[in-house]
Amino acid sequence: MKKVVIFPSNKVLDSSRAWRYFSKALTLSPSELSLIKEKYFLPAKRGILLKKEFIDKLSKNLDISKKELLNIFEVGGKMLKVNKKLINFAKKLKKERYEVIIIGTSTDLLASLKVEKKTYGEFSKSFMSYQLKALKSEPRFYKKLFKLIKKNENDVVFYENESQTLKALK
Repeated sequence: MKKVVIFPSNKVLDSSRAWRYFSKALTLSPSELSLIKEKYFLPAKRGILLKKEFIDKLSKNLDISKKELLNIFEVGGKMLKVNKKLINFAKKLKKERYEVIIIGTSTDLLASLKVEKKTYGEFSKSFMSYQLKALKSEPRFYKKLFKLIKKNENDVVFYENESQTLKALK
């Protein structure tokens, strides 16, 4: 039976620079950014608020044009730092006939950005929270994931060390 190795997207892509850019471009204080994340990004990560509605609501709230907001996301998306060592490791595993999957807590907008889309393409499959309608830190995310990949826990290795995720896996 083909074994599966699963990588979390936050280990493969570092978004800290992109978030700093987003916050600076929109002149958001840390508390304002936190509120924006809670009000718009969290429902988008859960697949409740999809790209068009997300952009409509966020641009209205921030009093910025949709085009300008999308441009900020595109520029910020180019600031994602790709962990090339993990990408190369994933490629090596694929050559050794492992199924290599990337999972994460993302929105359909963020997942469609050039760097994220290209990075996810390096893996056999990708499963994001907006697709599974659950956050990666929630047990139901993994129930849905195992059902979709048609594997049991014994056939899967997680490249993960975050306590929230490990709790959700139990």
